Amino acid sequence: MKWELATDEQLVTIAKYDNDLPHSLLGEVVEEMLNRGLFDRIIRDCINVVIKNTQRMERIYQVSVEDFLQIGRIEVLSALKSFKRDKGMNFISFVFLKVRSQLGKEIVFLESKKRDHRVCMSYNNETDEGTEMIEFLPSKVNVENYVVNKVTFEQLLKRANKHQQRVVLLRMQGYKFAEIAHLLKRGTGKSMQQAYRIAQDKMRKGA
Repeated sequence: MKWELATDEQLVTIAKYDNDLPHSLLGEVVEEMLNRGLFDRIIRDCINVVIKNTQRMERIYQVSVEDFLQIGRIEVLSALKSFKRDKGMNFISFVFLKVRSQLGKEIVFLESKKRDHRVCMSYNNETDEGTEMIEFLPSKVNVENYVVNKVTFEQLLKRANKHQQRVVLLRMQGYKFAEIAHLLKRGTGKSMQQAYRIAQDKMRKGA
């Protein structure tokens, strides 16, 4: 089939409504639509649903809209492999669900990387609320000092009780106090903050 002769509207209609089209021909239609950028609008809709504020996304995660568009295009091809018409859903709707799901996973992955970075830097990093744990740790100048700092921190942390230790470790992973209360299934954000401050005081006494 010479799909390049079809109009954009015809290609979209075929992908949406032609339930008798063999899977191999559907693949050709999808390839032509990708070449013309016809899935980009759907992918952008998914980006708006998952992310909403793309400028904030670029600032926080250092990932551009074009990067997410490319992820979406790859997911379109993945959707083609798993698509089955007998499930009662047209291919366009199926693509929307698959791309939205994949973008959601990507955000979770990026947030995880951001938290991992905060953990690595938190021994020597000033937060919006001011310098926290580094107040009672030596300066980190090189890898050797970093290891010493980490061991020192772990020793000081033992001065706090188990609950306070969990609060401190979660806080250093980047969680907010309200999130910590939810994760630990106890107290409120305010009580988690209090536990965190008590732990700090105990640790400072041993520094």
